[in-house]
Amino acid sequence: MSDRPKYSISYLQKTHIEHDIENNMEETKVPVFTLYYITKLDNKFKQHVPNLLDVTYPWHMYGLNECNVDNLLAVFELNELFTEHVDNIERLFNYLREYERLKEKNVKIQLYFQEIEPILANEKEKLNAVIKILRDNAPS
Repeated sequence: MSDRPKYSISYLQKTHIEHDIENNMEETKVPVFTLYYITKLDNKFKQHVPNLLDVTYPWHMYGLNECNVDNLLAVFELNELFTEHVDNIERLFNYLREYERLKEKNVKIQLYFQEIEPILANEKEKLNAVIKILRDNAPS
């Protein structure tokens, strides 16, 4: 056995424990997922589509002189995107309840990356699609 501390068994064991991922699962950070995050996401989406439920937005698409098939398709697509957004927000609220109920970090991490993150990515794509539709159909 070596007298040098760098090569002692206790040093090797300590190093192994500190640098072993499997033994350090408790040190893994759990992603932050809160009600505030969901509300912020919902408000950001509604900011771009404020009155869609009243079917008065975007007002420039409903001018009698400019009413055409492309504008109507854009309105239907906006309505569909908003409906899917509402469904996704509801799913996120359900996952939030489950996420907060879980005690084990690794189960929380698994739920976040397998279920929640794909919905968040989908929401980002939908918001970009809404912005593109509104930009393409902006009044001249």
